[in-house]
Amino acid sequence: MIAVCHAFDLIPFLKLLVAGASFGLSIFTDVRYKVSQHQRELGLTKEQLKAKGWDVDKQANLLEEYQEMKDNLDIDNWENIRGPRPWEDDNTKYIELIEKRAKEVKEKQAKMGSFWAG
Repeated sequence: MIAVCHAFDLIPFLKLLVAGASFGLSIFTDVRYKVSQHQRELGLTKEQLKAKGWDVDKQANLLEEYQEMKDNLDIDNWENIRGPRPWEDDNTKYIELIEKRAKEVKEKQAKMGSFWAG
């Protein structure tokens, strides 16, 4: 008799579990369909990405990316350039640095092709 009563006490929790699971799964399926729709809207296939220089088959590894960035940085030759203060009118070194970085970004975009430009 006692075991039957406890079984009936679990029914509302089981209903809640089923409803919660269906709600949770609906969110995951919604994300899955949105991602696939976004990929279709972009219209870029793996072949097109490879043609633009992207390595789509390579698995990203955080440690390898860190090592690559660390190897490409020149930490021995650098200059500390202070950003402008609100009361300063002329900070030519900072302005030159911003213009140089903007030029580098435009060159990199031109090198990568229309994918970045557009």
